[in-house]
Amino acid sequence: MNQQIQEIIRKRFSCRSYLDEPIQESDQQQLKEFIKSLETGPMGTNARFELVSSTYEDRQSLKGLGTYGFI
Repeated sequence: MNQQIQEIIRKRFSCRSYLDEPIQESDQQQLKEFIKSLETGPMGTNARFELVSSTYEDRQSLKGLGTYGFI
């Protein structure tokens, strides 16, 4: 690693793409069951995980959310 960490961070690029369709109900159920099995969060702390979904109409209002995985 010849570059300084600050330079690596500045050059980092993250891009995600998503299907334009909702997650299947059976897949949602599997996710919910898995989430229920999680008892602790990072570093052993208590945590609550919940699957939250939106409607098609919510797309514009959620567009700039930008919380990088945290709500």
